Amino acid sequence: MIIIRVTNDLSSTNTAYNQFARFRVSSNDENIEELISFEKISFQSFFESGSLQLYECDSSYVKLLKQIGNRIKYHKSKNRKVIVHHHYPKFAIILLLLKWIYGDVKHIYTIHNTYSNYRFIHKVLTRINMLLVDKVVYCGKASSKSFKNLRFLPKSNKQMTITNGVDIKRVDNTTSNKKNKTGKITLVTIAKVTNQKNIQFLIEVFENLPAEYQLEILGPLNDEDKNRIKNSQCTDRIFTRGRVEREEVYRKFKSSDIFLSAALWEGLPIAVLEAMACRIPVILSEIESHDEIKEKISSLKTTPFEITNWVNEIEKLSKLEETEKKAIVERNRKGVENNYSLSSMHAKYTELYKSI
Repeated sequence: MIIIRVTNDLSSTNTAYNQFARFRVSSNDENIEELISFEKISFQSFFESGSLQLYECDSSYVKLLKQIGNRIKYHKSKNRKVIVHHHYPKFAIILLLLKWIYGDVKHIYTIHNTYSNYRFIHKVLTRINMLLVDKVVYCGKASSKSFKNLRFLPKSNKQMTITNGVDIKRVDNTTSNKKNKTGKITLVTIAKVTNQKNIQFLIEVFENLPAEYQLEILGPLNDEDKNRIKNSQCTDRIFTRGRVEREEVYRKFKSSDIFLSAALWEGLPIAVLEAMACRIPVILSEIESHDEIKEKISSLKTTPFEITNWVNEIEKLSKLEETEKKAIVERNRKGVENNYSLSSMHAKYTELYKSI
């Protein structure tokens, strides 16, 4: 059986690579994966395995269609079962053509977001994808619930939820034991080019904290966020790291004091789970996806979008005795191990691949 994954881009933080293809080939020698990126591959230090092949299409829809078609034809000539697993909404037309040309190939579409937070065009394309594929998979309960009241959905037996997970072994193998030696309390957060991660809000929170704090921002920033940081009165204590590889994310988490997520929306947030797996205290915004995690990990709490509340929570958590902090992070870590491991997630995906 061959899984061909289709994604928009292939970077160090890409979900289709990190949470799917890389994990499956590194955890089981029998798994064979091919990952096809619409855009050029933007980093080089990939996990090396003969069971994982990477392809790029230079942002060309024609190349994408040809590349997927060529891989399907090759594997069919070897009498292999082929499953095409889609991870991005904008390839609906490609999917339609593939269904027309290779009608016997099965297709799966994983939805990594909530419906209301898609742009209009992605809402339309997602709906088309859902109707074309053989199985729709939601990444969590909040994602599934957001589609529940829409009309013209696939039949219920074509939909299922498989909750996101964390590669705990990878976290443990790469997490640094390096301690924060700056003398400051380090807050860390994840950024995206969109406003999803609510960086502007976090900077305002940070500006209301004492000078003993510093803020690390991992991930790409948009121009508005860059200008806000540049003009902040605390700019000398805000450190932007850009897009970093996953192992470096884990090291940054471990050497920081508190992880912050003021996200406005999520599918099911992998970075939050990874932070908890790294045994770092977390402060989370009061959104449905964070509440979904809180249902299974009762030690978590979410905080409303109010500056004073966030400042108070950060200072309160910072002042806890080490024994209290350790008790919190160990409960969080155990909750991730019990409910959100990639091993458990992919056991369900493997069952799905075999069944369709």
